[in-house]
Amino acid sequence: MQRYDIIKHLIRQYDFKSYLEIGVLGRETLNQIDVPVKHGVDPNGQGDFTMTSDEFFLKHCSQNYDIIFIDGLHLKEQVKKDIENALTHLNNNGIIIVHDCLPSCEEEQLREGISGRPWTGDVWKAFAELVLFSDDLDCCVVDTDHGCGIIKRSDKNFPSVRGSLDVPVRFNWSYFQHNRNALLNVITIEEFLHGHS
Repeated sequence: MQRYDIIKHLIRQYDFKSYLEIGVLGRETLNQIDVPVKHGVDPNGQGDFTMTSDEFFLKHCSQNYDIIFIDGLHLKEQVKKDIENALTHLNNNGIIIVHDCLPSCEEEQLREGISGRPWTGDVWKAFAELVLFSDDLDCCVVDTDHGCGIIKRSDKNFPSVRGSLDVPVRFNWSYFQHNRNALLNVITIEEFLHGHS
């Protein structure tokens, strides 16, 4: 199951009508999505808005969306900003998807990618902070396609994994390896398809 399969499943499940994509390299995901309102943002000229996500949200985002896919710059601080901005432009009952939450090796999650190799950057650190410290959000990561994080607002207080984890001041690769599933609330494709999301 690929990231666009996750997105299309959620669009069908919730009858979503509007979609925003942050980071449109190659348009592989954007071209798969069929909804009445669809916008892509990328500074490299492949989206509807040729600019950074920061500029888009600050000056050009004039509506809210049902589903927002974040696959832009794979650095923790930028991912956090993109998630915060997406939350302010998300419709009630909307969903945010964050790609590249599950690096498979230490090299993938370095802050500078290695040419010709998969690169998730340290997206996982931004997502882990949401899981640990955001009581008003329901967050999980589907274990497919480098990890597809799902974020929904919630009026429930979800049980925190904080108590079961000895949370370090700074996350590192060793900590990720030993605590991956609890730290990111990882679910299987089957759990996703049968309603966990």
